[in-house]
Amino acid sequence: MEKESVKFYPNRGMTALLGIIMLGAGYILIKKVLFSEDGLGVTPVAYIFFGVLLLAAAIIGIGCLIKTFDPRPVVEFMPEGMLIRTFIFLEDFVPWEEVAGVKHEQHTQRVVSPVARVRVTSSFLRVYRSAGRSLAINLHLLNKRGDEFYHTLSHYLELGKTQSV
Repeated sequence: MEKESVKFYPNRGMTALLGIIMLGAGYILIKKVLFSEDGLGVTPVAYIFFGVLLLAAAIIGIGCLIKTFDPRPVVEFMPEGMLIRTFIFLEDFVPWEEVAGVKHEQHTQRVVSPVARVRVTSSFLRVYRSAGRSLAINLHLLNKRGDEFYHTLSHYLELGKTQSV
């Protein structure tokens, strides 16, 4: 089996753009709605709603900007398994044994095994595990380098299938 890993990093342009948009939306909420001098007639319930929106925009914006400059890969395929960094500081290792004996269904791109299930769509990579929570990666925010991500995933799943037989 191969000794080196294949790493996939975030799409830095997309995450930076999303971070800037979310922080800009937060700025507009602060300047034009929450603390506007002309008094827009915002009700107390609306202040709470806009405050929650402001908090969500700030968290998503800062998280995206941190992810933009984070030097670590989001997904790393290794001969032992795959390392997935779901959030800024959280990472999970999924050994190929949890995804062994996979079967490709061509039309749905669903990979099934008795222990775990992997589903790849055009938007998300989701790994369902029986012993642990499921993991998901937004593929729009991942630099897939064309079809290399999908080919690498298929390659390692095939290697895991032949190793378990």
